[in-house]
Amino acid sequence: MSGGFRAGKWAHVRSEEAQPLIACASILFSVVAVVVGQFGPDPYLDPLNVTVSEYAVSNHGGVTEVAMAVLGIGSLALLAGLRGMPEWLLRVWSGALVVAALVPTTPIGVDLDLAAQAHWYVSVAAFVSLPAAGALLVLYRFITHRVVLGLRL
Repeated sequence: MSGGFRAGKWAHVRSEEAQPLIACASILFSVVAVVVGQFGPDPYLDPLNVTVSEYAVSNHGGVTEVAMAVLGIGSLALLAGLRGMPEWLLRVWSGALVVAALVPTTPIGVDLDLAAQAHWYVSVAAFVSLPAAGALLVLYRFITHRVVLGLRL
């Protein structure tokens, strides 16, 4: 038995190689956590009629808050290699998800207080920035492939 440190099988993985794994693991964890959180909720919490934020503030929503925070932090791993507006939009998505997880909204049927209004605005920022970043990435990829192939736009 040697007394030296033995690196595990993941010791050879570089940072840029680990980032997609971290992002996928956080997305997978968040999806599983939210799905598991749907089992055994109060009968008035219909997932088709209640927002994620309203579900998170309910008695059974702790797992949803954790899932939102993990997804926001894990999404930062997707920033590798991004530049410009898509990078900025993905940073908005990540930060807004973490803030929305930390700043709760009010329960269903209660008027929004200041914290709930802040939660609402960061939620809107998150759910607008992610599709915008995705659309820009698709557009950039389309333009890049057209230029590489020598096709005219």
